[in-house]
Amino acid sequence: MPGANVEPARSGARDKTLSETSTSDESGTAAETPELILSIGEFTFAGRFEWQSAPKAVAWLIDRLPLSGSAFHARWSGEAAWMPLNVPVNLDLENGTAYPRPGQVLLYAGGRSEPELLIPYGACAFASRSGQLSGSHVITLSGDDSHLSQIGSALLTFGAQPLRLEALAPSCGKRRPADGPSMEIGATRVHGGAR
Repeated sequence: MPGANVEPARSGARDKTLSETSTSDESGTAAETPELILSIGEFTFAGRFEWQSAPKAVAWLIDRLPLSGSAFHARWSGEAAWMPLNVPVNLDLENGTAYPRPGQVLLYAGGRSEPELLIPYGACAFASRSGQLSGSHVITLSGDDSHLSQIGSALLTFGAQPLRLEALAPSCGKRRPADGPSMEIGATRVHGGAR
């Protein structure tokens, strides 16, 4: 990829896997079963869709899975990765925030900046050259924030990293509010190794 300085995985190196991430929430209780996998470079995270608070944005995102592209370090938002979506996103803001916590993935529909996914790994104030932005909180990643912070180190050291977002099972496409239409998505298989 032009302009990217991505270091290939070393022979014998292994990805950071789901088994290295916690499945407990902050209170120590078991979290929901993961619905998705987000991979950035050699790091892989489990997560869940925010169906209750952002149903239309989640449905839009699921309709485009699996999603692949390049993650870049945020220019204006602090400690975050972002991926341009390169397609129009005609959605209203749902469950909007400008200050996501680490692991709270935002979908920005565009307007004052281009449509994108924002993946915070640390202190983040979502912004662009034109000022503060708000995005729909569509995904919450599970696990340890220290693994998330390693994304930032990789992006700052090696540049753009491959990003892939995929659903774990067909059932996650069926978790719709009672008033919304049902959508099936194909099961995906998570492969090891650098992408």
